[in-house]
Amino acid sequence: MAALSTFAGTSSLKGRLINLGLLVLSTLVALLLAELLLRSFVRVGSFQWQSESGHHWNSEDSNRDYVLTPGFRGRLRAPEFDHPVSVNSLGFRGEEPDHEEPPGFVIGDSFVFGVGAGEEETIPARLALHLDRAGQPRPVWNLGIPSHSSPQYRWTLEAQRRHTRPAWIVICVFMGRLPSDANDLWGAVSFEAQRARSADADTGPPSGSDNRSATPPRGPGFIKRLRKSLKWLQRRSALYTFTASRIAPSLRAWRHRGTQLAELEVRTFEQGWTYLRRDLSAMSEIAAEDDIPMWLVHIPEASDVINNDWRIFERLRTVANELDIPLVDLRPVFMEEPGRNLYYPLDGHLNPTGYDRVAKEIAAAMLTKSGRDRGI
Repeated sequence: MAALSTFAGTSSLKGRLINLGLLVLSTLVALLLAELLLRSFVRVGSFQWQSESGHHWNSEDSNRDYVLTPGFRGRLRAPEFDHPVSVNSLGFRGEEPDHEEPPGFVIGDSFVFGVGAGEEETIPARLALHLDRAGQPRPVWNLGIPSHSSPQYRWTLEAQRRHTRPAWIVICVFMGRLPSDANDLWGAVSFEAQRARSADADTGPPSGSDNRSATPPRGPGFIKRLRKSLKWLQRRSALYTFTASRIAPSLRAWRHRGTQLAELEVRTFEQGWTYLRRDLSAMSEIAAEDDIPMWLVHIPEASDVINNDWRIFERLRTVANELDIPLVDLRPVFMEEPGRNLYYPLDGHLNPTGYDRVAKEIAAAMLTKSGRDRGI
């Protein structure tokens, strides 16, 4: 009787394991079918990295989340472009720097890095060319890192400033990188909020910030693994892209039920402006300490150019005036040239023509009388 009971228990456990296995298998099959179906309708990622040097294109960094990997050699590929990428020993795109003459710093995200442009077609490279043609030769360092935003711009400036005094600094701000977790599927703490905890521990978070909706950190190991997983899915999974862009806002609205989603987005957007102003002020102070000229450039989104919507620029100009930072006005360039001719239609980054037009306008602003008086 005892043996029969044992056999029945073993059989029941085996049945449950089989059912669990079938459930897992059917779930995986369903996810695979959904992925294959959505690939016909959802664009996954705008570009892919291909390494030729055995290095990954980025490496972890305690302050900036990640940086470019020194010595990386490879290609950046997308349906609209395919170009080589090389990272020098100091960790920024371009050839090995010449330390004989103080360089100019150009800091920003993928628009400065030059996604969709060869080494000699980026904003920093074209800026160096235009200055040289105007009789103001100067090495220009490309300190752009894809997907970085204003707190990381500040850390990049501080890191490079420790060993190199720049002749001048240009900060290119793409407003699509304003810190906001409004569309974050997991409601995780944004990078900017995390950096605020460490950078401003002595003063607390910037005034006007509101992190009550953020999920408490679960430890650096968990956060790093989660971030890597999400980045991998973002680059490769149409199902993830669809979920993050279509379903996530609804989930977030449910989590914040009682608060209109539009109001929540406005709140996080305003928080983004708070961090941006704080970081611009900090970078301006760094430049002022050594009397280094500094300019600010607004890189508009393609949709804003096409719709002739310059409200972001007007607000940024107000901030720049308050901080006494010269702002390069790119509106004439984009108003004269149809936006569709300056951007990649699918990817959304500037094309080589767009990068050159931006660099030419920056050079023109820097070569004014006031620019010469400040020592270009």
